Amino acid sequence: MDSMYMMNPKLQRQRSCGGCLRYFIIVTSILFALLGAAVVAVFVYLTVDQIWFIKGLLGTDMLMASAILLIVSGGLLMLSALVAMIGACSEQPKLIAAFVVLLSGVILTLLACIICTLVFRTWLAEQVRNNMVVTLTTYYGVNVDGINSQPWNKQVTEAWDAAQSKWQCCSVRDNSWAIYRDSNWYRIQPGTPDSGKPFVPASCCVRNPSTGDYKNLKNCQTQIFGPPNIPETPQYSGLPNNDLYYRGCYETGKDHLLNEVTWYLIGTAVGVEFFGLMWFVLGLGLLCTLKREVDNELVMMNDLTSQPQTVSRNFNDSYPYRYN
Repeated sequence: MDSMYMMNPKLQRQRSCGGCLRYFIIVTSILFALLGAAVVAVFVYLTVDQIWFIKGLLGTDMLMASAILLIVSGGLLMLSALVAMIGACSEQPKLIAAFVVLLSGVILTLLACIICTLVFRTWLAEQVRNNMVVTLTTYYGVNVDGINSQPWNKQVTEAWDAAQSKWQCCSVRDNSWAIYRDSNWYRIQPGTPDSGKPFVPASCCVRNPSTGDYKNLKNCQTQIFGPPNIPETPQYSGLPNNDLYYRGCYETGKDHLLNEVTWYLIGTAVGVEFFGLMWFVLGLGLLCTLKREVDNELVMMNDLTSQPQTVSRNFNDSYPYRYN
């Protein structure tokens, strides 16, 4: 079979081109497998550290869906790389076809991730602030434990505590500690209103960076002659409270999500999508090359098997008396 390729320069060039393409697919398969593993590892960490509480905070799981889609695309990318490597090494067109199908799934998943993240960015507007006020005043800290515990209430409470601690913010808007005094959480707190009850939860309080302990939890929660008891106004703000976060979680979260998290998602998805499309084209090229080689081998095998029959038939026609 190799001698037939050597006798036909055109077939020899096609086989040489296919060999280069196979080696290139094998090398890039290793790189794409590492890329897929990195995408999965980074965004699993980002989901656990930054994204899991977004639904309880904002009332939507679009950002979580985007992160999950990106993690799934990373897993499919690793699987595609494995199939591509095996298919290129064994020169099996069916495996290369499976690789192309898997890679098309990666491309579609990344496209869905980009669309979902862009929709989330446009949705993160003024109505989100109103949703945050509703979840905070209605569900935070109520029926979290015990027989009457509600899963959604617990999720909202954990989300707000995580956001206020990680983003170093308190309540919704800047200097809006008074929202907690209108909440169901404040109503069920033990103590006398306006004097004995904590005005804000502990997650609104400043921690010591070196130890992680609260600097002054009592002053943060119960200071009477200033925040959080007295809302800050242009006319009067009371005594400053250095143990309390002044920044609102809406502004902090919006800056963090719009300027960091969503751009991480979109940038990674667009980058992997671009290289995935290039790899998809190479996979189609390798698939077409392998099919041509298979077709050429079938044609050459037919020629080899038919040639002796032709010689024998001509020989018999020329010398029929040999077989009488």
